[in-house]
Amino acid sequence: MALRKNIFLITIDCFRADYLSSTYTPFLYNLSKKGMSIKLYFTEGPGTPIAFISLFTSTYPLMFNGYQRLAPPRTSFVEVLSKSGYLTIGIHDNPFLSKFFGFHRGFKVFIDLGEESLYRKMVFKKRHPVKKAISKALKSLGILGLIKALRERGRKIETPYASAEAVVKAAINKLQEYYVKEGIFLWTHFMDAHSPYNIREEYLLKVDPKLASEILQMSPRKMYKDVRIVKSLYGSQLLYIDTQVREFVHYLEDEGFLDDGILIIVGDHGEVLKEHGELGHNPKLYRELLHIPFIVLGNEDLFAIELRKREAYGHVNIAPTILRACGLKTPRTYIGEVIRQKTLPYVFSEVAHSRDNTTRVNLRIAKYSIIEYPYHLILDKEKNRLELYNMEKDPQERRNILEEEREKANELLRALNCHLLREKISRLKIKAYTPLKR
Repeated sequence: MALRKNIFLITIDCFRADYLSSTYTPFLYNLSKKGMSIKLYFTEGPGTPIAFISLFTSTYPLMFNGYQRLAPPRTSFVEVLSKSGYLTIGIHDNPFLSKFFGFHRGFKVFIDLGEESLYRKMVFKKRHPVKKAISKALKSLGILGLIKALRERGRKIETPYASAEAVVKAAINKLQEYYVKEGIFLWTHFMDAHSPYNIREEYLLKVDPKLASEILQMSPRKMYKDVRIVKSLYGSQLLYIDTQVREFVHYLEDEGFLDDGILIIVGDHGEVLKEHGELGHNPKLYRELLHIPFIVLGNEDLFAIELRKREAYGHVNIAPTILRACGLKTPRTYIGEVIRQKTLPYVFSEVAHSRDNTTRVNLRIAKYSIIEYPYHLILDKEKNRLELYNMEKDPQERRNILEEEREKANELLRALNCHLLREKISRLKIKAYTPLKR
C-alpha cells in the first residue's frame, strides 16, 4: 500500500543558484544545511513553461508536441497522486501555468491568484479572443515588454502578480479549510523575483543600504539601465520571498505537516543580470539561466547522492523521486530517474521560441545544451554554432574552449545527438505512448 506522506513543493520563479546565500536568502540557506541541497542542479530550459513541463511530467520540453501545453501523452505526477487518493492543491500566479495551458491537470484545488491582478486586467480584454489575449499577456511578461506596456498607459509600474504573502495566506487557508494531516500534496509558486520588481524599502535597506536611498528616488526607466540597481532589486525580492517562506515552513512544522512529510524547494529557472549583455530570461542557455537551487527536507535518503561524483541533476528527476517516496509507480512516458539512483551523468536543456513570440515552438531556431559537469556544450541550430565551456574554471562562461577541447566536445555532441533522436522519435510516434487513464 502506498505511503500517504505529505508532499510540499515550493517553486520560486527566476531563482539563481548563486543567490542562495546568507545575504539574500538566509532562511533557505540555513534550511539547505539542515536538510539536503544539490549543488549541481540545472533546469531544462530558460523559462517557466519549459521548466514546469519537465518538472511535472519528467519529460524533456521538445518531446512530443513541445512545451506550449501540458497535455497527453504527458502525465503530470500530480495526476498520479490525485488518482491514488491525495488531496492535491496548487496555488500560483503566472499565466504560463494557468488552466489554459493545462497545468491544472490532477489538482483537486487549483488557485490562480492572478485572475484579478493588474496584469490580467490590463491585457485580458473582452474584445480580444481568448487565445489572442493570452498571447498578448505572455508576450509582455518580459522586462522590456511589460515596462513599455505600462508606460504607454501612463501607469506607475506595479507588480503584475500576487505577493509571496498572498500565496502563503492562500496556502494556509486551504490547509485549514480541508483540515487533513496526511495525504496532502501542496504546490506553491512564488513570483516576486520576476521583474518588474516591487520596491520594498525594508528589504532594500537590508540588501544594499548604500543604494537603497538612490533607488527609492529613481524613475522606473532609469532603474533597469543600471545593473547594480537591478541586482539590488532582485536580491531584495528574494529576501522578501525568503521571509515569507520561513513563515510558511514554520507553520507547517508547528502544525505537524512535516512530521512524516517531504518539503522540496526549487527554482524554475534562473535570470540573466547582464552577464551576457541582457536582463531577464530570453531564449538562451547560459549558466545563469540554468543553474538553480534545489533543497529537500525530510526523507533525504531517497534524494541522497554521492557528492564525490559531481553529477548534475535536473527537473526530470523530481517527479519520479516524489512518486517513489509515496510508493507509487511512474508513468511509462517518464524519462528521469529517481535522484538517488541516477545513472546518466547528463542534464539536457533546450529552448525553441523566439524572443518576440514565447508561445510558439519553432524547431528551426532551437538551441540545445548538454551538461556533464564541469563541461557545458551549447548547440545553436539557427546559427549552426557550437560553444563549450568549463563551468568550474569559467563560472560566467566567457571563454569558448571548443577548439581546445575538441575531443570532449565531440563526445558531448554524440550524446546530445542521441537525445535529439529520442525527441524526434517521440514526435513521430506520439500515439505509441499511452498515459495513465483519465
